[in-house]
Amino acid sequence: MISKYWLWIITLFAMIVSIRTYMNYLAIEVSIENVNQETQQITQRKLYEENFLIPYEMSEYAEYFLRHENNILFPWEFIIRFEEERLTTTQIDQENKIQTPQESRKHFFRTIQEKY
Repeated sequence: MISKYWLWIITLFAMIVSIRTYMNYLAIEVSIENVNQETQQITQRKLYEENFLIPYEMSEYAEYFLRHENNILFPWEFIIRFEEERLTTTQIDQENKIQTPQESRKHFFRTIQEKY
């Protein structure tokens, strides 16, 4: 009778040990995968700097591009701003006058075209 209880206790203890071992194994696998990903990211960043960034900064156009990245214009450059034409209320009223079904249909298709 006592041996049955000891068998249960030993089995329970073995289960706990095996579960903890498996959890440690999974944690080790995840950490190895994370290290591999970090290594790959660092390698890609290093290759980007060596193959693109350094030649880009050493090129003759570097000053031009860096000034534009920082929104600094050269003396001969200008900013062009496009504005939408504002309609007066009388023009809006004239546009929105719909008296016949044909005008209604034309107005519907015109607004659909303007949206898309």
